[in-house]
Amino acid sequence: MDFNDYTSTYVKEIEKSVPLVGQNHRVFLAEKASQLVRLAMQHFGDVSRLRVLDVGCGIGLMEHELQGQFERLVGVDIADEALELARETFQDSEFIHYDGVVLPFGDEEFDVAFAVCVFHHVPPDQRQQLICEMTRVVSQGGLVVIFEHNPLNPVTQWIVSRCEVDRDAILLGRRETCQLFSNAGIDRLTQKQILYFPWRGRFWTWLESCISWLPLGTQYYVAGSKPMA
Repeated sequence: MDFNDYTSTYVKEIEKSVPLVGQNHRVFLAEKASQLVRLAMQHFGDVSRLRVLDVGCGIGLMEHELQGQFERLVGVDIADEALELARETFQDSEFIHYDGVVLPFGDEEFDVAFAVCVFHHVPPDQRQQLICEMTRVVSQGGLVVIFEHNPLNPVTQWIVSRCEVDRDAILLGRRETCQLFSNAGIDRLTQKQILYFPWRGRFWTWLESCISWLPLGTQYYVAGSKPMA
């Protein structure tokens, strides 16, 4: 799929596939941004000096949610037109083209590398290479975090089937993601089911914490730490 084709319509395509009561995609982006910052705070303490890489940034929607949180926030993507729009919209972040094979950075250049709902667009035989590249550019003791759709959730399956942007999607479960991490040498894995409900607020946060053992969140994350040498 060529994501340049959806540079101007990406948000509309996502919104059409998520007809949830009074909600839009921003609710879900904000929750993932919150989870990422929380993970970074737990791991590093102060996050204001962190160098963070967003792999598969698209038009920069996560940069909007994370602006001002970190010292350096860089997005990479294979879609040139999406990157150009991101540069015009979010001038406090950096946006760099990525050839889909080798991330254009030196070893250990970042403290955190994350990808939000990117891996289901990556052909299965290329996923290990990508997670290894994310690990390479992260410093020793740094974090790698993957957010993905949960294929065990029927609502997720329904939403993905309706979304034009996801027409090439091959969903990967939490176990597969954990195996990718392990194969890349990442340890101290943390896993969590998220976004059981479309509504946010104290009550829904509490309720989700009560049922977090149930593997039916619409999405999940896996986070791990790159070992010290």
